[in-house]
Amino acid sequence: MRLAPLLIVVLTIGVTFACGADNTAPVPATRTPATSSPAAQEATSVPVGTPGPAPMSSPTPEAAAASTASAVRSPAVEPTPAPAPATPEPTSAATPTLAPIPSLTAPATPTATQTPTAAPEPTPPPSPTATPEPTPTATPAPTATPTPTATTMATLSGTVNHGWGGWTDYQTIEFGDGASYRSGSSSVGESGVGTAAPAVTTPDGYVIGAVVEVVDGPDAGRQATTDGSGRYVLESLRQAQFTIRVTAEGFASVGGVVELTSDRVLDFAISHKPSAPQLLPPFPDSDPAWLRALSSDYPHVYQVGNVRVFSDISPTFSREHAEHLKQVWDFFNALYAKNRGDWTEVYYTLDPEIFQKVVPHCPTLFIPGARNLTSCYPDYPRWFVLPYQIPDFGTQLHEIGHDFLYGTWPYQDDTRWFIEGTAMYFEGGVFTDDGSLRVSPLPYCSTLFHQYDQEARLIPLAQLLRLGESVFLADNLRAYSQSCMLFNYLETRAPGVLYTLIYGINAGQIVSNDQLITALLDLTGKSISELDEAYQTYARQWERGQ
Repeated sequence: MRLAPLLIVVLTIGVTFACGADNTAPVPATRTPATSSPAAQEATSVPVGTPGPAPMSSPTPEAAAASTASAVRSPAVEPTPAPAPATPEPTSAATPTLAPIPSLTAPATPTATQTPTAAPEPTPPPSPTATPEPTPTATPAPTATPTPTATTMATLSGTVNHGWGGWTDYQTIEFGDGASYRSGSSSVGESGVGTAAPAVTTPDGYVIGAVVEVVDGPDAGRQATTDGSGRYVLESLRQAQFTIRVTAEGFASVGGVVELTSDRVLDFAISHKPSAPQLLPPFPDSDPAWLRALSSDYPHVYQVGNVRVFSDISPTFSREHAEHLKQVWDFFNALYAKNRGDWTEVYYTLDPEIFQKVVPHCPTLFIPGARNLTSCYPDYPRWFVLPYQIPDFGTQLHEIGHDFLYGTWPYQDDTRWFIEGTAMYFEGGVFTDDGSLRVSPLPYCSTLFHQYDQEARLIPLAQLLRLGESVFLADNLRAYSQSCMLFNYLETRAPGVLYTLIYGINAGQIVSNDQLITALLDLTGKSISELDEAYQTYARQWERGQ
């Protein structure tokens, strides 16, 4: 009888448990405007800008240059999944081959080759010693159960924007009358239930103040509010399938079913709800008698929705400027919480004598050769403009922006840096085909800043931020150009700050210049001196085309 060679089996059991998951939020998207160098222009003394209730002539800017700013979205951060726990084979605990492990030090292999000897045959009897073997293998088994919980947490983040989005991988759900549902607080980031505030849309289309909420599932009720860049972050969500809803005041709510198995980026697009009631022609028949008497001076009339342009220039001029005026009105209607009337009219003339007929009824300071304008508000805004260039789209962005800011925020004497700085910033914008506004510094702003910088005559920021209206307007060339470059710096180097400030104004959280300055410094994370140095450095680099 031949005996099979003795087989010695060495079994090493290792159980590795992986704990923890990468819950790091994706890097926020940033917007970096183009840095093309504007051509230098000769500085010209121009009239002051429109003051609060009694508008005045604005400084003379060059035509706005189209900015090539673009939004860059961060890709989803896919965390490395934790290794799955080792699962012992069900038969290994009872196999008799585990018994010989203690005798591995014995020289059994040579004896296994001696076929005449049956002595090794009794070695199976130690198999009874296998009975205690299941005890050590069963002991670590319960400790493997916590491993699945280490991979159940993930982060959901992304942006909320107006009219376009990057999601294609989940079912979209319309929630009906979204405007009736609005929760969250006015603070930026994840928050609990608080006071609703009107949402703000940036020129790139991102919505500030939108609430992204988990509707059902294990984390039902969790929500985040979009920040100054339109971003939201929901951290430490349990991996599951649940419904997400996005709401913002004035927008229709949208949402979808999300399968969250790891960190992911998800962008949402929301659209404005139609105004109720719809603004339909004809315009209110409320023109004062003096304006009716002047109507024949402006024979070319063109209307688009709730805006209307009158001119003595040409039918084409009236049509193009009415179409642009409608874009401007819609843009600021999305940006600010209130306006100064549901209709707007602008009257253009190239004849100074015709313009002067309006001045007794809508007073202003007339400066020959400058952009002269004035406005009246019998029930809704009527603007009268003697343009210094054609087309005159920048004037619309500047002055209509004033109307919406004044309608939302009570006029204050010491906030002129914000009033004129934002108006000069928006005046440098050009609408793109998709309706967004691309902004670059006006040559007027950068040229004058450079001039006063070379002369060592820049106004210190700590002083500029507290100039009263009369002093600001008396030194309008310096004050306007520096305020303009400050806001171009903010949107280039600290994107979202401007729109977060407007969001605070809309929400009624910023009601004074002191609060405005405090919020500005908090959002930039700089002192006044640090911010002064930073924006001046930016403005100097812009002059060099950097």
